[in-house]
Formats: sequence, structure tokens, C-alpha cells
Amino acid sequence: MRVCVSSTSENLHNFRAAVVQQLGRLGHQVVSMEGYTADARCPVEKCLADVASAEAYIGLFAFRYGSILPVTIAPSPRWNFERRPTASCIA
Repeated sequence: MRVCVSSTSENLHNFRAAVVQQLGRLGHQVVSMEGYTADARCPVEKCLADVASAEAYIGLFAFRYGSILPVTIAPSPRWNFERRPTASCIA
């Protein structure tokens, strides 16, 4: 199953790494920013494409749930969650 993992990058690092690692062990195809490489698309387009192509979305939320930057610059986990395909959401 293609699973998109999303959280802020500054906090929850250890939890995020554990989730990504465990999903990989279970045989899922994990989509997360750790796997990002250079891309012609802007970060928002890349992120939206990843969320839309996933069969499941896992959002890790705590004290911070997004960027203070305008959404056109840096999409947040909450922003991703609000735009996920509803039928394939695991919340």
C-alpha cells in the first residue's frame, strides 16, 4: 500500500522516523519528505501529488502542526490532511 507520512520536520523527528521505518518493514511503499530529491515541481505541487497518489495518509500532530510561512511556500501536515482524498483517509 502507498502511504503518505506527514508531520512538521522540526519536531517529532524520532516518531516520524519510527513510523516510516515500521511501515517499510511491513512492506508498504512510504511517501515522505525524507525520500524527496531534486524535482522540477515546486514543493507545494510535489506534496499535493504525493498526498493525492497515496492510498493512506498518516499525519503526526503535536504542539506544532504546520509552517508559519504562507501555504504557497511550505505546505503543512494539516494542509495536507485537509486536501487528502477523503475515501482513502486513515485518521
